[in-house]
Amino acid sequence: QENKHLRSYVSVCSKNIFEDSIKQNLCYYINYKNEKIGLIAAEKDEYFGVPSLYMNEIIISKNFKGKKLATASQRKLIEMNQEKFEFIWGNIDQKNIPSTKNALRIGREIISSEILLPI
Repeated sequence: QENKHLRSYVSVCSKNIFEDSIKQNLCYYINYKNEKIGLIAAEKDEYFGVPSLYMNEIIISKNFKGKKLATASQRKLIEMNQEKFEFIWGNIDQKNIPSTKNALRIGREIISSEILLPI
């Protein structure tokens, strides 16, 4: 909500999504130097029938943005769950450059895009 340029196309996860992530033990606080600075949430999913993690949200306190902590947090999430899942994936709007860069830094690839045309 703080980033006016992102508001119109970046959705904020609902409370229910976070509750589902918590129930699945896939919602974690992000700690930096013994301080809680955000959270990361995913959920169990299948990608073409393969057990996968679907990324729901990474939230970092504004005081800690720009330090690549979202990237480190996503890498840690993968490390903690690599025995259970084969893929991590999610949907990122093309205008959400920070999230796209973060995903690419950990090795995720752009495999799909959708183009809508009003009829």
